[in-house]
Amino acid sequence: MTMPSGPGYTTFTVERAEAGRFTVSGGTGAGELAVPLDSRAWVLEPAAERAILPGMQAAVIGVPNEVRNAAVRLVVVGQGDGPGRTAGPFAGHEALGEAAALPLVTGRVERVEDGRMVLRTSGGEAEVWFREGAPVYVARERTAEAVRPGDRVGVLLAGGGQPNLAAGLLVFPGE
Repeated sequence: MTMPSGPGYTTFTVERAEAGRFTVSGGTGAGELAVPLDSRAWVLEPAAERAILPGMQAAVIGVPNEVRNAAVRLVVVGQGDGPGRTAGPFAGHEALGEAAALPLVTGRVERVEDGRMVLRTSGGEAEVWFREGAPVYVARERTAEAVRPGDRVGVLLAGGGQPNLAAGLLVFPGE
């Protein structure tokens, strides 16, 4: 499996969140990010299967292994900016902080029934079956004001590898 094409990204852990400024670690290094509080942010919120609606974009996020299989980490659904995007310009894996995690299957939700989600992918239809307690997350649009210490934040990179905060943030809440 190979990483799908798309903009590069980095993941930070938020150590402190103050009005318009985050103190972060990880990603491209520790430091401060100036983030206007009204900046777009998509927060990955745990959800039940019933929160998945036809028309949403979906991504099954996992980590491939050497036996051509994968460990699924989570399923993300939301109103993204197009195919393969579940949260604005994000696929859904960018805030995990796990470099090997990537979208294994992406598509538009056609229907959810009997413990499964049917997706329309670029290659046709795909079925995703849910077990009890499956890690399903819905990307909900918020603002940067929703970011808290302990959250992991995915940020797309602009030319030169600098964080592109204008594209928004993908937030995986801390525990």
